Amino acid sequence: MPHILHDLSLEAEPDFENEAFLPLCNIIIRNDPNQNQQSAAAQLAEAHHLDHAQLKHDEDLAAQAATALQEQEEQERAEQDATEEAEKQEKEKKKLKMHGFNPEAMLKSFEFVELWYFMLDGCSTTSSENKSTASRAYTFTEDGPFLSLKSTALCRPLSRAVHDHDLAWRQFDLGKNNFLLHIRKLSWPQEHQASLTIFFMTIISHKSRTQPKGAAALLQYTLQVRHEWHDTLTNKDEGCPHSPT
Repeated sequence: MPHILHDLSLEAEPDFENEAFLPLCNIIIRNDPNQNQQSAAAQLAEAHHLDHAQLKHDEDLAAQAATALQEQEEQERAEQDATEEAEKQEKEKKKLKMHGFNPEAMLKSFEFVELWYFMLDGCSTTSSENKSTASRAYTFTEDGPFLSLKSTALCRPLSRAVHDHDLAWRQFDLGKNNFLLHIRKLSWPQEHQASLTIFFMTIISHKSRTQPKGAAALLQYTLQVRHEWHDTLTNKDEGCPHSPT
């Protein structure tokens, strides 16, 4: 509740020569014989003026502090409103950009692939399988520290392939890193790369991971979202995909 200050200038100045102040004047005269009733009253008036001036000074400081606090609160509210509005506009802008995705820029044969294929075990297994058949959809080769995927013909998944939701969390983390490196090597549109990177970062840092069965739930959710995103990406009838985030 704001402090209500009264106007000291509206107060009537006491008449210190009045009989009501005689006891105070007499005390001054007893302490200083050179004083009389008139000079004692003048001394009381001067003390009153000094006290009045100090009170006025204190009230001015309090009013200035209250004004400064109010201005600061208004500025903070204005800054918060501006920040929220900027964030809202940025979100709307991102939504518009997501609608501008161009699936024609994607490799037409590149569909959803389990993250297991981007791990060393998946790479080795797929490479050995490809030596005995030429009908595999994806051929993985080691390219320095990276894994490289070469698209061939469509095929059914390997029976040994591990689904995303069955991966250990460490396997999932490694698999998604190699996946992101791979789509960069394939020169995917920057919008898609950024969307998937943010999506995986959100999953990795999600607080639900530390809860009972939280990691399993996140892996299941990731699998479902990626399936839907890739299905939309490769389906011309459904248009451009939204960000998986």
